[in-house]
Amino acid sequence: MGSLASAPLIGRRNELASIEQVIETARYGRSGVLVVRGVAGVGKTALLDAASGAAVGFRVLRAEGVEAESELAFAGLHQLLRPLEPLFSRLPLPQRTALEGVFGLGAGADRFVVAASVLALLAEAAEAQPLLCVVDDFQWLDRPSAEALGFVARRLDAEPIALLLALRDTVPAGLARFEVLALSGLDRADARAVLDRAGRLAPADRERVLDAAEGIPLALLELPRGPEAEMGTVERAFADRVSALPEASRTALLLAAADDDPEGRTALHALAGEEVRGGGGATGGGATGGAPASPGVSVGAFGPAEAAGLVRLVDGRVVFRHPLVRSAVYGAATFEQRRDAHERLGGALTASADADRRAWHLAGAVAAPDAAVAAELERSADRARARGGYAAAAATLERAAQLTADDAPRARRLVAAADAARFAGDVGHAEALAGEVLRLMADPVSVAHATAIRGAIRAHRGELEAGEEDLRAAAHALAPAQPRLALRIAALAAETGALAGRHEAAIANARWAASLPGGDAAPDRSVVAFINGVALILSHDPGGAREPFADALDLAGDDPQLITWAAIGAIYTGDLLGGRKALTRAIAVARDRGAIGDVAFALQVLANVELLEGRFAVAATDASDGLALALESGEEAAAAHCQVLLAWLAAVRGDPDDARATAQMAQLAGDRGAAGTATTGATAQLADVPGATRDATTRAPAQLGDIAGAARAVATRATAQPSRLAGESAHRALALLDLADGRFEEAFDRLHAQFSAPAAHPARRLFLVGDLVEAAVGCDRDATAAYDELHTWAVKSGSAWWTALAATARVQLEGEAAYDDAVKAHTHIALPFERGRLELRMGEVLRRARRRTDSRRHLRAALDLFAQLGATPWERRAAAELRATGETARKRDASTLDDLTPQELQIARMVAEGATNRDIAGRLFISPRTVDYHLRKVFQKLNVTSRTQLAMLDR
Repeated sequence: MGSLASAPLIGRRNELASIEQVIETARYGRSGVLVVRGVAGVGKTALLDAASGAAVGFRVLRAEGVEAESELAFAGLHQLLRPLEPLFSRLPLPQRTALEGVFGLGAGADRFVVAASVLALLAEAAEAQPLLCVVDDFQWLDRPSAEALGFVARRLDAEPIALLLALRDTVPAGLARFEVLALSGLDRADARAVLDRAGRLAPADRERVLDAAEGIPLALLELPRGPEAEMGTVERAFADRVSALPEASRTALLLAAADDDPEGRTALHALAGEEVRGGGGATGGGATGGAPASPGVSVGAFGPAEAAGLVRLVDGRVVFRHPLVRSAVYGAATFEQRRDAHERLGGALTASADADRRAWHLAGAVAAPDAAVAAELERSADRARARGGYAAAAATLERAAQLTADDAPRARRLVAAADAARFAGDVGHAEALAGEVLRLMADPVSVAHATAIRGAIRAHRGELEAGEEDLRAAAHALAPAQPRLALRIAALAAETGALAGRHEAAIANARWAASLPGGDAAPDRSVVAFINGVALILSHDPGGAREPFADALDLAGDDPQLITWAAIGAIYTGDLLGGRKALTRAIAVARDRGAIGDVAFALQVLANVELLEGRFAVAATDASDGLALALESGEEAAAAHCQVLLAWLAAVRGDPDDARATAQMAQLAGDRGAAGTATTGATAQLADVPGATRDATTRAPAQLGDIAGAARAVATRATAQPSRLAGESAHRALALLDLADGRFEEAFDRLHAQFSAPAAHPARRLFLVGDLVEAAVGCDRDATAAYDELHTWAVKSGSAWWTALAATARVQLEGEAAYDDAVKAHTHIALPFERGRLELRMGEVLRRARRRTDSRRHLRAALDLFAQLGATPWERRAAAELRATGETARKRDASTLDDLTPQELQIARMVAEGATNRDIAGRLFISPRTVDYHLRKVFQKLNVTSRTQLAMLDR
């Protein structure tokens, strides 16, 4: 590239070098992202211009955030990707359809499908030549575009793509992981050099400018052009120059400043009395008769503004000297002047393609309720929502509600705004909008909808009792008029009550919901079957619950949420294999749809199952993937559970590095991540109105060097809020760590507190019994009652898994007398970790009975199983027992797959299943080039040369 070091920018050598490094890294095939942050006028745009001009051999894509466009969904992406529109045809149909929706050429798609499609499009373009994507004033980008670009930035890896993002304010959480180039003012010497280059000033004036400008380059250039007596801000200097212009010029400038087309073409049409033909103001002249020409004002009115250095007219575009000029012009105008400008701009936008822009301009032109404008805004919100622009839809509906006089339609629009805000991840605002509906005391249906939204948000936040009450009240209110919706809300109320430990109330909710006339549709029947199963589980009847949960799965169709719920039911009855297969199906369906929140929720459940089965390598992969996607989608409850599952794995495997990584990921989710329930995230879509997501909070990671500290950090945060599922898993992780190190008393106290908690789930509490019995035996405490409960549940369920758990626990209590029955139970299901603990216990019992020779075969078997699993603390414990018999334990190697990172293992598994690189890229929301990069590493680490060989290594 042309060296940036030679760019004519004074005092920015180090900054130019940082940008050049990112670009050069991309040139050689590794992506780079750089965030340029600084106050207005500090030189961000100049650096981006220099980078764009020096990126020889790159295709440069540029976009600029415009404050007036910030409520128009995907306006920023439209700017950035418009040159790549001819490449749409090369993408798979779902991605092509999503991008066509962004461009208003077809139906829309989920916001994460859009984001994944943007990544695929950029990767496709980068196949021909490296890409430099430059976005200025990122802080004004519309939210859907900003979220999509953040998603892309976080997934760039092995593509020749450089992404430069400039903004004024705090770096958003979604970009916090990237290098930030913070620009400050120039030092005194460089500031003088800038002034010298701009022209001569008297010495006294020069010092006065240097003091006032504080090293800001734009101030150094603009302040000398203002009145000598005033040295205010740069924006004030621009405003002073505007005020000195003729009235016609000020009117023309205001039209351009109010124009949401960054190039001001709509303003030019309005001045000429023309209509805009469509295309977001990007087309040339249109038919006359749309917008009345401004009296006495024409395009020529820009002449004095050009002479004053405030704007330039280039190829039919209005280019402001700086965004501060635009804000100075708009801020100096009176309300009447601004209203007139918006009315004229709206009048120029008559094409259907510009209906959204027209609606916002008309809204800016009214100060009192206006039914027609409100209706047009509502239609605009419908279009934004169809494209996946939920944040834009929420803002548009809220404005429509403000312009609505009658309470009933106002409440309906506020409910829709709350729902859109919820889907956009702005949970706090969604709750505030729902609260406004409740204060209006409007029609009962709107009040019920608002109550349901508030209830689901409360449940997600961990306020389970209040959430359950809201949801139950909403369901009862909606039952007469909307029984199908009431069914779904009641199902959520029942599950929320169960999580709150209000089992009798949850059973009553479930039975009432099942009695509603939901209709013959399979999804509704699936919900009914599921809640019938829940009622039976809460009534301690796992055998009776098997049939309704199986029905729920059969009726779920291709709905990933319903499939996941049915899978959870299967797990409670002990059908781990059936549950795992159903979850795998749910994840595949959700990945194909780009529904990453559903993927994250199902992955946390799947990882939990894999840990219960002793499939540690794949559990690590799925928990890590689930955590990343949960943070991406704002599914904080799923993120919290994935964190503690990783802590559980770290405790079992004894890997300090894994434990430290777990602590860091837990910190990334923030304290609120543990506050949600593990089910309300999954039912956000299930119930249609309730549920919530939230932007993930990002904090600096803590550095914890020991396993106990990592797991305890997660457990403490999880149980500080009512996140019972995450709390249970976290405490089990700590208990396993205690058991491996022989701290039986501590393990018993921790597990007994969880097992005996009044709100403990009747099925999940039994997951702890095997560990509880082992701890009790180790510290001479009594756990026979807990064992009896587990045994009874196992008999009722008829499940091989529950039977094997109970048989293993019995060996802990009775030793050799129960061993043969336990071995027989384990022949029906593969549970290597539990089998290893069974053999370890038998070896311990026999050695203490001075039957050293007999004990060795059990201890060798335990040692081998723990080594294969990488369960290092347990392997050490078995080796110590074996040495005590007089036999030296030889070192075993863990699986070769343990050398792979979670993402490498995930890709290897998919390749083993026959997936192509493009298939894998679509399922993991990365690019095919990134898949190829990681696959080459897999081949190197595993010493294989073909994709077919990978199938032989999967376990």
